[in-house]
Order: sequence, then C-alpha cells, then structure tokens
Amino acid sequence: MWFFIPIICVVLLEIYLTPYTKVEESFNTQAVHDLLEFRLNLTSYDHFEFPGVVPRTFIGPLVLAVLAAPFHFGFKLCQFPLIYSLYLTRVVLSFLNLSALYLYFRQIRSSFGPQVCKISCFLTVSQFHFLFYASRPLPNSLALSSVLLAFVFVIRKDFASFIWTSAFAILIFRSELAVLLGLFLLLELIARNVSLDTVLAHGICALTFWVTLSITVDSYFWQKPIWPEGAVFYYNVILNKSSAWGTLPFHAYFTNLLLKAIGPLVAFLAVLAPFLDARTRNLLVPCVGFVLLYSFLPHKELRFVIYVVPVLNVCAARAWSYFSLNWLKSAFFKLAHLSFTCLVLLSLFASLVMLKCSMENYPGGVALERFHKYVSPKAEVNLHMDNLVCQTGAVRFGQLNPNWTYNKTEHLKPGSPETLRFSHLLVDMATDYQVYKSTHTVLFTVKGYSHLVFETQWPYLEIETVPKIVALQSKNYDSRAGRFESRHEKVI
Repeated sequence: MWFFIPIICVVLLEIYLTPYTKVEESFNTQAVHDLLEFRLNLTSYDHFEFPGVVPRTFIGPLVLAVLAAPFHFGFKLCQFPLIYSLYLTRVVLSFLNLSALYLYFRQIRSSFGPQVCKISCFLTVSQFHFLFYASRPLPNSLALSSVLLAFVFVIRKDFASFIWTSAFAILIFRSELAVLLGLFLLLELIARNVSLDTVLAHGICALTFWVTLSITVDSYFWQKPIWPEGAVFYYNVILNKSSAWGTLPFHAYFTNLLLKAIGPLVAFLAVLAPFLDARTRNLLVPCVGFVLLYSFLPHKELRFVIYVVPVLNVCAARAWSYFSLNWLKSAFFKLAHLSFTCLVLLSLFASLVMLKCSMENYPGGVALERFHKYVSPKAEVNLHMDNLVCQTGAVRFGQLNPNWTYNKTEHLKPGSPETLRFSHLLVDMATDYQVYKSTHTVLFTVKGYSHLVFETQWPYLEIETVPKIVALQSKNYDSRAGRFESRHEKVI
C-alpha cells in the first residue's frame, strides 16, 4: 500500500516541526518521562505534586515507555539531549496509531475495494487534525489505536475481538467510547449478526479483566486504590464539571469543530454514501449517533469525537468512487470528480497553513529550549516557569541541565518574595512583565500565534505573532560568576 507512505511522512513532519506538547497532554508526557528516567522511584514522579484535575491511567504511558526504553537508553549512552526522548515518545505513539490505521485501511481495501482505500488515504492526508492528533500524547490519542482495531473487527464480524478491544479503550482510556462502540454493537445485535449471550459473556469477562488491570497498575503508581477512568467519568458526566473549562452550543460539532476537521466535501459525500452503498449505513449511523448524543455535554472539543474521522473518510471515499468509476459516462461525472480533487487540494493547502500556525503555538517549549542557550550550563540557576509556560510546551523532557533547579509552583503572586527567590523567570509577557521591571533584566522574548491576516499582495496570508513569554534574570544575579544572591526584595 504505497499510498500510505504520504500519511507516515506527514505525521513525522508534524512531530519534527511541532515537538512540544500542551496542557491537555501534560500528564501522559510527564508520566512517560518519569517512567523512563526514574523507573520505580515513585518519589520523584511529577503527578504527586501536580496531579491534575482528574487522575489519569498509567497504562498508556507505561506502554509508550516500554517501547521507547531501548532507544532512550541508547540516547543516554550517546549523550543526546533529553528532548530527543520527547520526539521518540511521539514517534512511538504515532507508530501504534498508524499501524492500527494501516490495518484499518487494509480491511477497507478488502471490504470496499482498492479505489475506496486509495481515496480514503488521499482524504486523510489532506486533513490536518486527525494526523496531528495521532502523535500527541492525549488520552484520546492513546485510545485511538484500540478504536481503529475495533472498527477492523466489527467490519470483519469478529465480535469477540471487537468486544475485548472496545472494552480496553472504554475502561482504560475514554469512557465516552461506550456510546460510539456501543452503537456499532447495537446495530449488529439488531441485525442478529451476534447474539446477546455472546455479548454478555465476553463483555462481563472483558470488563472484569480490564478494570482489575487498571486498578492494579494505577493504584500502585498513584499509591492509593483508584480506577482513573471511573473517576474521570464521574467528574465529567455525572458531576458535569467539565463545563468549567468552557461550553459551546449543541450544534458545535456539526457546524464547527468536526466540519473543520473533515471539510465540507467529506461531510457532503459521507451523507451521500448510504444512498449509493447500503454497507456504509452501518458505519455512518453509529458515528452520527455518537456525535449527536455527545453534543448534549456542554463542554466540547474536537479530540472527543476525533475517532469518527476515519469512518467518515471511508464513507466519503465510497461516494467519490462512484463518480470516478463513472468518469467516462458523462461530463457531469468528470466535472464532479475534478471538483472533488480541487477541493481536496484546497484542504491540503489549509492543512499546511494550520501546521504553520501550530508551529507558533508552543511558546513555552520554545522559551525553555532557548533559555538553555542564553545561560551558561555551568552557572547556578534556579528557574521558575509560570502557568502559561507550562501549559504551552515546557515539560520535564525540556529540562536539559541536571545541575539546575526547575520550578513550576502554581499560583505565585507576580513580584512576591517567593518569586524573587529565583534567579531566573519564564513568565507571561502580557500580564507579569511590568511587575518585574525594577528587579529583573530581560534576556529574550518568545512570540506566539495571535491570528491570521489576509493581505492584498503575495503571499496573501500572513501569520501574526505577538510576544507571549519573557525570560527574566534577577538583577542580583552575577552573570559573570554564574551565582545568585537572593535578597527577598518586595516590588513596590
């Protein structure tokens, strides 16, 4: 399947150009780092000091760490910078997800033919978000490979494997997948392709096994009895506290988030597909039902429904193949086929623009990397990173000097005696810089994405950036000697 190669190239390019991670990926990123660096020395693990709003499972990070460990130790022997292992972690995750995606496309080739498979790959390459998420250590991305395998099994009518794989994704990573994968199973029950006895037998066994595994593994790493995904479900669904992170209208997935991810062409062709091939109904109906039901939760993010993108692409590809196979019959089919091709190329251009925007969207990671180039590695450094820095890319993989002290204590008041104890600061340029003008000097600033500007001249589109992060050095710091004397001064 040579046409899968562009997908691999796109993902690797995205990892190279946007290596840093954001706050939603923080737990898994830090957990992989701690597993690689500290192994069973739990006292040094990040999650005890910064547990996050809800607990997350260690099973995903453990899988990534085990697969990455041989290469990580090789990097250490070669004295490569620790940041290389962040690239490695994302490559390992993308390997898992792309392997599952490859098996999914092979099944599509077997069930729908090579033409549909090729068009599906073509559509996938042209879309930004799905492949971008494939290598990002989000809980949703960790579940993605299992979901893709579940799609393979349900198309094959291998229901035992489908139930076990689905239960793994639901009970370990993302409980909302019970709606998506449950709807697939419900259609098969209605069609009498599988018996209720089979579902119950495998379902009860899978539930018992995966929940027991999660409780065993996660209770060890959290040092208390816990089933993380059960706690997440209670917080997000029962208590509905996810709304505190923002809400969107009921229709947002259909009119904005999901439409932005797949594009209007795929949306149109996916809706058309069931009228051309009845087999696509069993793929499309559960996906639409899942997005519809999940829309009742006020807090909405694309990553919550990203799993349906490969299915929608296949439905759209099946409709497109109808037009391409009838290419010679009339001018209408030729015009439609050419129009679809042009729209996909336009989508590819939009993806390149979004990738460029994403490159400017991790100022915290860039600031931490640049800081190591501005200060002598032999200097005495006590660095504090504020919330914005940590939320936009500064993680433990970026803490390259073992002799320095890196601190990310939250809720410190800018200019307070606590902040003046640090020799250096990485802080929010917009809100904190003015407070430190009398006590610190500026080392550098890092710009971040602001908005797109449309111009009347070439290149017609420009990415506007503004200063986001400022690196500050205390005036009590002797840069020549590389020493710092804290006087705990207050800023007036």
